[in-house]
Amino acid sequence: MQMRYRVIGLGALSLVLAGCNASPKPTAAPPPLTPGPIHPVNTVTAHILPSSQATAMIPTAVDPLSPSLIYALAQTSSNAQVLRSQDGGQHWTRIGTVPGSSPKQLEFVNSEDGLAISPHTLWSTRNGGQSWTLQNRQGLEHVCFANAHVGFAITPNQHQVVGTIDGGHIWNVRLSSPDVSFSDVSAAGTSVVYALGGSSSGPRLYRSTNDGKSWTLLFANVSQSPLARAYKQYVKAMAFPTVNPLPQFKQGGQIDFTSPTTGWATLFSGNYLAQAVLRTTDGGAAWNYVWGNSGCAMGCNAMGGGLHPATFYGPADVWRFDLTRIDVSTNAGKSWQHSSPLPFSLAASQAVNDIAMISPTVGWLSTPAGIYATVDGGLHWAQQWPNIPMTASRISMRPSGAGWMVTQNLASTLWVTHNGGETWTALPHTFGVIASLDLWNHSRGMVVSLQGVSGITRDGGRQWIPLNWPQSMKSGLNQALGIQFVNSRDGWATNLSDQLLTTENGGRKWSPVHQFPPGPLAVDFLSTHDGWALTGVKSSRVSPSRWNVHVVMTHDGGKNWSSAGSIHLLENPMSLSFISMNQGWVATANSLLETTDGGRTWSAVSLPHVHPASIDALSAHSVYLVTLRGRLLKTQNGGKTWISLIP
Repeated sequence: MQMRYRVIGLGALSLVLAGCNASPKPTAAPPPLTPGPIHPVNTVTAHILPSSQATAMIPTAVDPLSPSLIYALAQTSSNAQVLRSQDGGQHWTRIGTVPGSSPKQLEFVNSEDGLAISPHTLWSTRNGGQSWTLQNRQGLEHVCFANAHVGFAITPNQHQVVGTIDGGHIWNVRLSSPDVSFSDVSAAGTSVVYALGGSSSGPRLYRSTNDGKSWTLLFANVSQSPLARAYKQYVKAMAFPTVNPLPQFKQGGQIDFTSPTTGWATLFSGNYLAQAVLRTTDGGAAWNYVWGNSGCAMGCNAMGGGLHPATFYGPADVWRFDLTRIDVSTNAGKSWQHSSPLPFSLAASQAVNDIAMISPTVGWLSTPAGIYATVDGGLHWAQQWPNIPMTASRISMRPSGAGWMVTQNLASTLWVTHNGGETWTALPHTFGVIASLDLWNHSRGMVVSLQGVSGITRDGGRQWIPLNWPQSMKSGLNQALGIQFVNSRDGWATNLSDQLLTTENGGRKWSPVHQFPPGPLAVDFLSTHDGWALTGVKSSRVSPSRWNVHVVMTHDGGKNWSSAGSIHLLENPMSLSFISMNQGWVATANSLLETTDGGRTWSAVSLPHVHPASIDALSAHSVYLVTLRGRLLKTQNGGKTWISLIP
């Protein structure tokens, strides 16, 4: 079953409210189609946005079909990207786009068939979101499915409830009333459906037990018997001052049945911005007050604090959003636990766009800051998408797709990728300011910080073994600045005074290495024996503004070096990366150079107007580049074209 927040506009204020309750979605063949008033218009297959625009997206809806298969919408300025995760949200793939008018709700009835809904357009897909058919140009609101075929929705004029029996392809009018503004529908089983609306006399709740063919009016104002007792409880709980009239909840609100008998009604008053949450356990015959607020006219803050939009699951599990956290109840609102502060900006009342709980413990939030997940019933939330840092500083990548990165703004945090940099996850372990890092296979690597807090991991970063870094290499000119290991024992380090040191015991003991004077500007080792280095000083014999850099190589681990050539550069060389004894790259502040003859000659590689800071080559085709401004670029064709992983 799943629940989701809905958005109801109220002028400058918007309430995020819950809507449909849906059972697990079967995938059996649909029943025969029945002609209806809403027919498809055309089909559009839209291009997927490049990775460089990923951080510009704003997630607006999330729709889990199971604990592992999840769909989401991420809005851009021109369309909505459709995201899919097949591993419970650990990794996300952009699979298509919905063109047009900013859909805010996503509703998949199985892994292939889905709808993207806005008040202006209704789109459907039959291939998992890769292409979309425009159903109509009026759209639907508050779409709710009882199973893979039967669903209900409200028309944009809010005076009609429509239904479908073919998974949303064709819709027919089920309930119509010019005197009622319908605000929500909820399917309580395969044939029972409820529709809530507002009227001049008060809230109206309708129930159908035959898929919407006929309806019974359960109540039409707050004084009628099914509602009168709950309304009196609400007025007493609010302890209203002398005021006339009291909130009559003529705007309707939210209806959410989690079983054929258990349901929740969230009534809303536009005059006072007041809210009352009610509960029934007998299919709507009687209601009890659970919680609410007296409205902003009674003193609540301008952001609508205390309105507590909520979502429900099963007979007693409730989650409500109070602008700073999620409140969780497992006993139908009798008592509450408070989540830790939500890990994103709460500057707007719509900080949560959508929530979907797939079980009492597992669920997802869609927010302007991204998609967040909980596995403990909503007490803690962790970001899942975009799981990508904002800037890059240092990287270490492996051909398997595993990689580590440090960012400019969070230099004490280590980010991990398992898919070549498409998505990243921050490790919870806290280091000092990370000076260097090296990942030598998918699970083993080392991190060194400026404060001397260093460690080795054998499991990809989940656990760390403290490294007894020599005291002499923790500060001053001997402080380690860069490290590189070719296995868990053999490694090299450079320090602030351009010295090269080596270790053969995993970093516990270091010894100086004989080197080509006057010291390495950059080093790169291919094995315990073969390595490269750049060395040199600013030379007035070339030009006052040019660098005369020597390219040197070693075949005995750095004991002896031989010259391979030289490069005249306009800028200080910043990084060196070789993949063989013949092919390698040098990055400077304004250029990227490549050699294929062991360093004797060098040619410029085309770059997309960036300033390189470091280079990490994995093969002749796959190269990663970090820029001075923190961008992370990747080429898969040797530099002919570049993909922006972090814009």
